[in-house]
Amino acid sequence: NPKFQASLSIIDPSLTYTMSSKLTAAVGMDALTHAVESYTSLTANEVTRALAIKAIDLIIGNLMNAVKDGSSKEARKNMALGSMIAGMAFAQTGVGGAHAISHPLGAIFNIPHGVACALLLPEIINFNSKNCKDKYDEIRMAVGIKGEFSTFIREMIKEMPLPKTLLEVGYKKGSEERIVASTFDSRSIKNNPRKVEEKDVIKIIEKCL
Repeated sequence: NPKFQASLSIIDPSLTYTMSSKLTAAVGMDALTHAVESYTSLTANEVTRALAIKAIDLIIGNLMNAVKDGSSKEARKNMALGSMIAGMAFAQTGVGGAHAISHPLGAIFNIPHGVACALLLPEIINFNSKNCKDKYDEIRMAVGIKGEFSTFIREMIKEMPLPKTLLEVGYKKGSEERIVASTFDSRSIKNNPRKVEEKDVIKIIEKCL
């Protein structure tokens, strides 16, 4: 409903200066996941992809600096801008598999949303590459990444104060069926560029353990 929409939004990077490096890394990866999943969404178009690729470029170019030096005005400004533009993109396209799976992980195990997205994103990219590798290649070339996009994301995560597996943040083996059931309640799964089946969700989770 239009009444849920803000009349005015103010994006003030200075409010993020005191965020911890861990929180910066987590929310930064959430913003990156917004942009990447918007770019590959089944409902994406030329305008939303232009927004998404700009957001990806800003986030990849500034997230590490914001994590290492939270007082960097330039990094904080660009991260705030990148996050906002990613929001403008996915508000029109929705997101995808990483978000669909991350929601029940947060609800059931209290796994921070950005952490779940960070761990899931490389596996979702690998899974989706069967259908839209060309889109990931477009992202790579646009932002100057060499090698596979999923590998680049994994290397980013290694360099940040983020958990490296779901088990580190409280996931319990044997819970896959609970996660699967809630994953398909999410609207996000419908926008994923490759059709996701229950067995796929289980395999993706297992690769993140």
